[in-house]
Amino acid sequence: MTPNRGEDPEKEASMEKALGRRHPSTLPLWSLLALALLLVALFVLLSASGALLAPLLGQAAAPFDYLHEFAHDGRHLLGVPCH
Repeated sequence: MTPNRGEDPEKEASMEKALGRRHPSTLPLWSLLALALLLVALFVLLSASGALLAPLLGQAAAPFDYLHEFAHDGRHLLGVPCH
């Protein structure tokens, strides 16, 4: 015989409703697009090379090198190798 341990299936179901858990497929499209944009921005900021945009923008990417330098110490803080 297994002990009940105070677990009530009806209470667990009501707790899920109270917490408002949602399946990812019910999220609005804009939130998924915002998440994708955030992940791309993090990749660009945490990239090891400051010349990530150079293949796309050519010489126009040079002014954007400040993003690399601005986030340099942050990458070290997060443990992202960049040297």
